[in-house]
Amino acid sequence: MVNGTRELSIDYQDAYLLAALALLPLWSSASVLLIPRLLLNALAVLVALSISISLAYHGLPALCQRQAEAVETMAATYTIMAPGVRAWGISMAIAWAY
Repeated sequence: MVNGTRELSIDYQDAYLLAALALLPLWSSASVLLIPRLLLNALAVLVALSISISLAYHGLPALCQRQAEAVETMAATYTIMAPGVRAWGISMAIAWAY
């Protein structure tokens, strides 16, 4: 998605590195599920999700070696993270419904 723009360009190794690093907070937030508190679990997942989005937003221009294109970085981060956030919301709605 990022290589489709002229302003940002990233090679595949750095793209996979960013994808792996951005998901680490979400994977580590699963350890909070050992504590049986619904509010704490939801808060931990929301904090992990915000950290994950922040890592993608700040990691993308760092790996592209560009700092000036904030609008392109925001658009790319939104396009990358929006399907994940939607899928997470749908899975949480299904889990709470049953």
